[in-house]
Amino acid sequence: MNPEVRVFQDHMDTPERIKEFAPYIDVWCPVQHQLGYPGLAAMKATGKPVWMYECGTTPGFPPSRHRFMGWRVWHYELDGLSFWTYMPCQWNDLSRVPNYGLYHPTSTGGPIPSKRWMAWRQGLDDYLYLDAYTRELEKMEVRGMSMNRS
Repeated sequence: MNPEVRVFQDHMDTPERIKEFAPYIDVWCPVQHQLGYPGLAAMKATGKPVWMYECGTTPGFPPSRHRFMGWRVWHYELDGLSFWTYMPCQWNDLSRVPNYGLYHPTSTGGPIPSKRWMAWRQGLDDYLYLDAYTRELEKMEVRGMSMNRS
């Protein structure tokens, strides 16, 4: 196996299965709705990066779903986030063209951000605020003030 090739794996159901595959995985990436599953702790226990992803960018999902991605990364103390698809894509939804992804293509090739993209960007800003807040709380605890993260 080429050591330059990184293996990226989504959720693998059980802690036992995760432990079995851990030597071969470089980055874990469960789908957003699986973050509360027992496998997350097993993924973190490997010491390898844990991201999350979302695969639904359709109009059926409210923009808040995308904004909360940053919050979930902070809450579960993950290392990153991604999308299964982020643009109109005919191969995964032949019935709708475009599929109203995170941006809309124009006839000139330039993108127009969707409400979902803007909400995702706001979620990244939220993550930065939550991270800064957490660091300030940790400084306060070092100085003897008791504060909770949640």
